[in-house]
Amino acid sequence: MNLIQHLRSFIGLESPSLGRRILAKKMVEGIEEAIHGKKEETTNPVQ
Repeated sequence: MNLIQHLRSFIGLESPSLGRRILAKKMVEGIEEAIHGKKEETTNPVQ
């Protein structure tokens, strides 16, 4: 089972809607950033 499948199982998503898939993707990206360190920003920071 990969990380996405674990997250779906954890939050009870068997057939996630598009909105939930987007949310799950953001969760995975946040976890990856926490594990691997924040990626380099390519845009200017918000002022």
